[in-house]
Parts: sequence; structure tokens; C-alpha cells
Amino acid sequence: MDLAMALLAAAVGYLCGSISFARVIARVVAPDTDIHNYESPIPGSSHTIRMLAINATTVAVQLGRKWGIAVGILDVLKVAIPALAFRLLVPEQPYHLAVSLFGLVGHNWPIYHRFRGGRGLSAIYGGFFVTDWLGALVTTTLSMILGMAVFKNVILAYMGGVILMIPWIIIRWRSWPYIAYVVAVNAVFAIGLIPEAKAAAESRRIRQEEGEDVGDPWADQTSPMGKMLTSWGQRVGLFRQPTDQKQADRS
Repeated sequence: MDLAMALLAAAVGYLCGSISFARVIARVVAPDTDIHNYESPIPGSSHTIRMLAINATTVAVQLGRKWGIAVGILDVLKVAIPALAFRLLVPEQPYHLAVSLFGLVGHNWPIYHRFRGGRGLSAIYGGFFVTDWLGALVTTTLSMILGMAVFKNVILAYMGGVILMIPWIIIRWRSWPYIAYVVAVNAVFAIGLIPEAKAAAESRRIRQEEGEDVGDPWADQTSPMGKMLTSWGQRVGLFRQPTDQKQADRS
């Protein structure tokens, strides 16, 4: 593997991943909306928590689901397209793995926006579809089934697909570059989720101090992604609703 080509692939991935389509879409469709300072209300409390992520789910919560979906698709493509280009142009070497990994790094910490970006799920699957499209479909489907239907665990449903990439790659590819890639992707993804985890823990602490029913321990409603997954889970009966929310629904 040529070092210069590997560095080029990493640079291309990072610069493409740093493009914030959440900001682009928001600027075009709702220029008066400040998506950088979203205060998420804590259910059952008068407090709010500032969310630091700027991504598809942030846009979906503030501007509507269709715009969130549009951002998610563009975030997938911004990594998938350059990764596919390297895979087609240099098929004998896995430079596309460097594009995919650093596309994720750019998405989470974009150089164009003071290193404040998203949490990486769209970027991860953009690269993984190019690496192994079947694996992307299988791991995503399996994580949703296990997380939402079997264990009723939003965190598992959200992160499970990324975690399952490791055994999938080990069994299917048995290649050290590919294994190193998925392990690094999991590490970057976990680091990127630390702010969300802190916000969820703070939300639960505040609600418990105020004597509120916090509902299921994994049904977080603080982050945009947590709100979307938890809302779906409650509608189909996978999670019980907190007492205050049930009363609000009846009224």
C-alpha cells in the first residue's frame, strides 16, 4: 500500500465528511432558524439541555422529518461517493476504508465548522455500504430487531448495527485492514456519542430529583435521536410511557 495514496484517501474522506448538509439544508429552507443552539426540553421538567450535535436528527426535530431524511441521505452519499471512487479506481488496495473512516471523523468533527458536527451513523453506513452492502443491511436489520423487539433497548437499536459490523467483518472478510477499520469506526462512534450520553444522564438525574416518572431506563427523550426512537417504541407498545406523558396523551 502506497503511503501517499493512503494519506490522500484519508484527506479526501475527511474533507468530504466535513461538509455539513444539516447546515446547508437549514440555511436554504429555514434561514431564520438557528440550529446551532437547540435547547431540548426535559420531559416532565421545566429544565432544558443544550444539544451539541448538528445532524439529520437535529434538523428533523426542528424543521421536520422530510428535511431530516434529506440530510441523512446526503450524509450517506458524502462518504459513499468518494469511497466508491477509490474502490473503483484502485481496486487492488483498500484505500476506500481510509476514505470511509476519515469521512466519519470529518462528519463528527468538521474542519469547516469549528469541529462541531454530528454523531456519525449516516457517515458510517455511507462507508459500510461501499465496503459490504449486504453486511450493512443485515447488521442494521438485526440490531433493530434485537433492540426494539427483543431487548426493548433504544441504545442497542441505535448502536447495535455498528457493533455487529465487527463480527460480520471478522467472519466474512478475515482481513486485518477490514477488521481494523470496523474497530476504529466503533471507537470513533463511541467517542462521538459521549455528549449525548452525558445529556441523557443529566436529564434522568433532573427528573429523578423532581420526583418525575422517568419511564424505561433506555427510553431517552432528551436527544433528537432518542426522541425519535423512543416515540416509535411507545407507539407500538415496546416502551411504557412515563405517567406525566400518559396524562398529557389522555388530555
